[in-house]
Amino acid sequence: MPDTPSANPTETPLVTVLIPTRSRRNHLANALASVRRQTWTNLQIIICDNNSGDGTQALIAEIEDPRIVYRRSSADLTMLENWSRELGLIGGEYFVRLDDDNIFFPDFIECAVDKMQQNDVDAVGFACLNVFQNECRPFFDQTEQDYILTREELIHLEFNTQIDTNYILYRMSALKSAFPDMNIYETTLPDRYLDCQLAVMGYRFLFNTGVKGVTRFDFADPYAKGEGFPYEFIDYDRAEFDELNNHNCHFNYQFHRIWMIRKLLATYSDPEIHDFIHQYECSPGYFATIMKTGHVFMRPTLTRQEWRVFRRYLASIYRDYIRAHFRGVIIHKSAALNILFTTYKAFRLILKSLLPKGRRSSGIAAATGSTFERVALNLEQSGYDASSYKSMHGDFEQLRKDLRKVESFTPSTIRRYLSIALAKGV
Repeated sequence: MPDTPSANPTETPLVTVLIPTRSRRNHLANALASVRRQTWTNLQIIICDNNSGDGTQALIAEIEDPRIVYRRSSADLTMLENWSRELGLIGGEYFVRLDDDNIFFPDFIECAVDKMQQNDVDAVGFACLNVFQNECRPFFDQTEQDYILTREELIHLEFNTQIDTNYILYRMSALKSAFPDMNIYETTLPDRYLDCQLAVMGYRFLFNTGVKGVTRFDFADPYAKGEGFPYEFIDYDRAEFDELNNHNCHFNYQFHRIWMIRKLLATYSDPEIHDFIHQYECSPGYFATIMKTGHVFMRPTLTRQEWRVFRRYLASIYRDYIRAHFRGVIIHKSAALNILFTTYKAFRLILKSLLPKGRRSSGIAAATGSTFERVALNLEQSGYDASSYKSMHGDFEQLRKDLRKVESFTPSTIRRYLSIALAKGV
């Protein structure tokens, strides 16, 4: 297969789609099919196979499509290494990455290119349907309205996982300007950190609340998957930050969020961005506390021995918040939501532990697989009409208004956010 397909003179520009994959042959087949049926056909499709052993190579060999560039590693790589190793092959004027377990709507690329060409922006993003457990919802109401995001708005969306980078089309000239060596991916959340960096640098993002894809949230319990990480207490208040990823916080998503935002603060000395993150997202004094909450979310069930560790985490988290309150530290909205969700998760785990084993949930991943397939089939049969899916966070315009003010952790704040969480079925 050629490394760079020739451009179609009747349909330019060329768009490069990067699909990293590892041993998820069936998911990859769906993701690749969603790319190949795009209404925008002038594509370069780069598949970076991370030493898969499940027949992925045979799957690609069966597909006759000159737009596909297949590269398989002969050794196991980290996710970051696999994402980065073939960036030099990108030949398109525009670029988008698609994870191997997600899918595009057929008109995603065409709509993204159209908005890119009509607006003076460096990236165009759309909303998506998020499949987790047994439900499927977009983050925001599908108003299909365009928003030119501020730097703070983009950082907030990425830090809080309210936007999916699988549905962001980048202008390659902007990426090359920001990263001349094309070292665009860093940290354990490389796609989100990329957008945060572009935001700090002042690159322009357009976000449309219309849905153009489906994302499969696979927060499977690493212990149930046989990963072998012990569930042990990690003293985040004292541990050396750069060594933490070697412990069982490897599967702690809150840890990776804090790692990303910490690196952003250390790399860029922009006073406005520092003030925004400290006042609205997460001040450094709460870094350890937020990472502790990640362990509360890690497990669907707990053994008797693990309950001792769990209780220790809960006690440490509540102690941190109580100390902050008496020190007069503002616990802003992000922290308020975090402690509410931590408490909610704790109660759910307690209730699950009281149920007979046969009635306990088998975890997120098992439910997600069947739900994702059902959603994808329904969308295909409906002509990709996603209007019936209700959002999790309501109107995006309201989020923009909320970002302009900082609220302290008061009883009224607690009541308001608790009512929101209950109304959304969190």
